Amino acid sequence: MKIQKIDFLPRYNAPLNPNENNKSNTLPRIKTYNPPAYKDFSPAFAGRLWRSPENFYGCDFNQKNMPATMKEYLDEDFEDRQKMPPAQMLTLVFADVKNAKSLKEVKELYPDEPLFANLTDIPNQKSKTGTLAYIDMFKEDGKSLFKNGQDNLGLYLVKKIYTEGK
Repeated sequence: MKIQKIDFLPRYNAPLNPNENNKSNTLPRIKTYNPPAYKDFSPAFAGRLWRSPENFYGCDFNQKNMPATMKEYLDEDFEDRQKMPPAQMLTLVFADVKNAKSLKEVKELYPDEPLFANLTDIPNQKSKTGTLAYIDMFKEDGKSLFKNGQDNLGLYLVKKIYTEGK
């Protein structure tokens, strides 16, 4: 049994049953070239991305799933603050996270925020693979993973999400 390699170029005019007399190992010649083309399945994000802040805060899904601290800030002066974009409000509400030195400090700054309830500086388990294993390997060698000299991946991620909106 001969297994031919899989390629992305379609082979046209190939005989289904090759001639037994023809013992050459050459593949049939390609007469047309049809490369795999980009297929646009029309994903439409325009309605969501160009939504005004008033419409964003008016959606039930967004009201139920926004952070509690952000919701409290919005409800204090809804008429004025509903015109503020959500990313800007997130950065404004969680501005103190930028100066935090540990996850414990983040929990102390926002004690009523349920999203921060399970944050711990000490990992619950040792990881053998992935990014956490690389961080532990760097610690053993006395090197730091981040430019600022800290190895706290949780704090790094919290700062990225809540101050930069990434």
